[in-house]
Amino acid sequence: MPGLSTEYLIVGNSVAAIGAIEAIRELDSGGSIVLISDEGFPVYSRPLISQYLTGERDLDGILYRSRDFYRRMNVNAILGVRVTGVDYPARVVSTASGDEIHYKKLLLATGARPALPPISGIDLPGVFTFTTLADAIQIREYLPRVRDVVIVGGGLIGLQAAEALARLDLKVSVVEFMPRILSPVLDQAASDIVASLFSQNGVDILTSKAASEIVAGPAGSAGAVVLKDGTALPCDMVIVATGVSPRIDLAKPDAGDSCSHPATGRGIFVNGRMETTMPGVYAAGDVAIGMDLLTGAARAIPIWPNAYLQGRIAGLNMAGKPTAFRGGLAMNAFHFFGLPAVSAGIFDPPKESEPGTKWEILYELKPDMRFYRKLVLRDNKVVGMIGIGAGVERAGVIVGCMANQINCESFKVGLLRDPGIGLFPGPIRRGMILGQVGAGWWRSEEAGAV
Repeated sequence: MPGLSTEYLIVGNSVAAIGAIEAIRELDSGGSIVLISDEGFPVYSRPLISQYLTGERDLDGILYRSRDFYRRMNVNAILGVRVTGVDYPARVVSTASGDEIHYKKLLLATGARPALPPISGIDLPGVFTFTTLADAIQIREYLPRVRDVVIVGGGLIGLQAAEALARLDLKVSVVEFMPRILSPVLDQAASDIVASLFSQNGVDILTSKAASEIVAGPAGSAGAVVLKDGTALPCDMVIVATGVSPRIDLAKPDAGDSCSHPATGRGIFVNGRMETTMPGVYAAGDVAIGMDLLTGAARAIPIWPNAYLQGRIAGLNMAGKPTAFRGGLAMNAFHFFGLPAVSAGIFDPPKESEPGTKWEILYELKPDMRFYRKLVLRDNKVVGMIGIGAGVERAGVIVGCMANQINCESFKVGLLRDPGIGLFPGPIRRGMILGQVGAGWWRSEEAGAV
């Protein structure tokens, strides 16, 4: 690759990168695109790696786009090669193979990596993370020697691993530091429903517990997880799923110039066009700090739909169409043991809020039927929701109300009981049918975006 030059360079190969490529090609069919990624696989759906682990799907079954995607999009995809640095003033990227790539426009879509807790034994054989296909492959190869598994972390990643391993008839224990599992995405009632489902399927859930160390067994590999209260959980394998942190290495000051958060390193700041502080450099996906649509706060929202939309906005701007992102919406849709769940926005009102702000919670709960639907309203506008089981039905209608901040005062009870566009007043209903309401979270500057 000596002397390689390109119009568009994309670092990373997940959903944000794909959103950017597809947007660029809508506007520029001939401009050269180079994509480089340290992962050696075609783009795949990370939420599906648990099904790869169980054998329910093979590699083709978890691909996010077909194998010929790069050829069809005329993209030079360089896979399995790590980017080591960026000379931003010179617009040159260096790789671990010693090559350089010159670019005109650069997108950093580097995603996030596992955030590992500072506990001893975390580097023992038999200790894994679970965020990539490579992780799933390594775990699957290790399984013949495994009977008991301890998973440290009761969030989405940890529970996806727990479900997969339980389906493989392994004994699984989940250790969660917080008082409930899935605390970032579910309230207590919803968490209780999911926890009971895992218990019913043989998974031990230990909440308000913290791992202090991983100790080796007779073979020198992971043999037990010791909790801070002294309890030892014997195991043959440990999966650490205690969150992720953005991969900002290329945006650090020692990588050329800084476009990362100067204090916390919690991501790369971008404006509404997904531009960083560096000319010609964009960021999207889990690594980017953008605006939260509901709170107005600047933060990363590491979810799949948000990453695609950010990548799309970046791609449109890179290709010359000024387009602004209205903001991300924290939304998670998932299922465990066949039970669907969804959450979005602010699902618990803050303990303190601005004077005059009216908060309201509407809910319907049937734990024995594993049914739950909850709406959180602020000044008669939906700002949060949770659905479990049949409570997920027509969740898109509720999320549309959130994204477009529709005043629901006259039909909020109906929205809880049976959400559907028939509830809405005529003008809003017509806008939904015509696609003028809820049509997307981006808009062009020509249409008035800022």
